[in-house]
Amino acid sequence: MQTTVKLPLYLSWRQLKDIVGWPYSRTQTGRLMFDPNYAHDAFPACRKLGTHRNSHPIWYTPAILDYFTLPCRYGFGYAYAYGYGPCYRIHRQ
Repeated sequence: MQTTVKLPLYLSWRQLKDIVGWPYSRTQTGRLMFDPNYAHDAFPACRKLGTHRNSHPIWYTPAILDYFTLPCRYGFGYAYAYGYGPCYRIHRQ
C-alpha cells in the first residue's frame, strides 16, 4: 500500500519528531551529527535559520529521507537491531 505524505522542504525539531518519527533526543541527535565516533553512520547535519546561537535548527528534508532509505544499519544500537528505529517503519510499509 502506497502512502503519500507532503513534507516541507525543511524540517524543524518538532517536525522531525512528530512527522518523521525520529526516536532520539536532541543530545543523541547532536552526537549522530557531529561526534567522530558516529562518523560511519552520520545523521545529516542541521543548519540554523539565523546567526544567533539560539536560532532554531532545521534539517533539509531530502537529506533526511536519504538517510532513512539507506540500507538498515543493524550494528547501530538497540532501535535498529530490534526493529524499532525509523528504518524499520520505512522498510515495512
